[in-house]
Amino acid sequence: MKQGISVIICCYNGAPRLHDTLAHLANQKHMENIPWEVLVIDNNSSDGTAEVARKCWEPYKEKIDFRVISEPTPGTMYARERGVKEMKYNYILFVDDDNWMCDTYVSGIYQIIQAHPEIAAAGGEGIAQFPPGVAEPEWFEELKGAYATGPQAKAEGYIEEPRGRGTLYGAGICIKKKVWLQMKEANFSSLLIGRIGNKTLAPGDDTELGMVMRLAGYKLWFTPDLTFKHLLPEGRLNWDYVQRMFRGFGVASITISIYRAILKGDGDNPAHRWKRQLLRYLYIYTRLRVKYFFSPPTTIEPRTYLYILEGKIQALWLQKSKFDAKFQVVEDLQKRLQALRAKQ
Repeated sequence: MKQGISVIICCYNGAPRLHDTLAHLANQKHMENIPWEVLVIDNNSSDGTAEVARKCWEPYKEKIDFRVISEPTPGTMYARERGVKEMKYNYILFVDDDNWMCDTYVSGIYQIIQAHPEIAAAGGEGIAQFPPGVAEPEWFEELKGAYATGPQAKAEGYIEEPRGRGTLYGAGICIKKKVWLQMKEANFSSLLIGRIGNKTLAPGDDTELGMVMRLAGYKLWFTPDLTFKHLLPEGRLNWDYVQRMFRGFGVASITISIYRAILKGDGDNPAHRWKRQLLRYLYIYTRLRVKYFFSPPTTIEPRTYLYILEGKIQALWLQKSKFDAKFQVVEDLQKRLQALRAKQ
């Protein structure tokens, strides 16, 4: 693999957002000695994303390698896979089409990931950017982490618990291509159950990706010195979206808990764990519902925790016959990943 960094922007109907995203990438500093490229993956868009991307990049085409690539199969993972297949360099930087990277982000993240052979991925800190005329909701500061903004650890360095989140946002994450290929060779396939009806979103794929890299024995790194602005559309800044998002977090957390248990070396019987978790969450949820009926909470956190509990209970009930199997799948995946890493 060639030494350098490939910036991959996965877009579905991203035409209205691309101008600022690409302009911030074109204005990166300290790139004179770093080979790099920008790839826009048009993921089955219907709004002229490809044409808009090429037009936006016209002023910069002489100084930075740029390509627009079509991936007709809808889905972020399909778009990412196409980007990795087409890229030229050994480091992947995933940038969302609503991310405005600071002018030293690409060079800074390149230097970090090159300097640390023990890490698989690194990421910076997102800063919320609200559209013109849209005010920051009064509850946003308390929930900003749910929007891929704010610090991912207490300080620069490894992000494993308890000093950090244990994983990285997908926005602005830089991954070594060899690690991505190891995950693919180990036959990693997401275990998340996705959306449940229209009352939940389906988050968690980036968290799962970080957990899989840790299963292989790699570290993850966070730096607050590299920032990006995350443009948040008005449609995500309402309480209905918050409810669906946090229920989705609850759904995803059940699968993520399997990864966490195996990383901790917890050998508890999965079947017993499933029953114990379901009963525990049902008890907590019922108790809190009764409590808040008589004394409604005055802060945001108790309300969002109820949505998380609803997602957890839904997910546990739907997975009751699959919980044992998922534990075995993750344990087997860990063995394959570590065997592949030992060969490198």
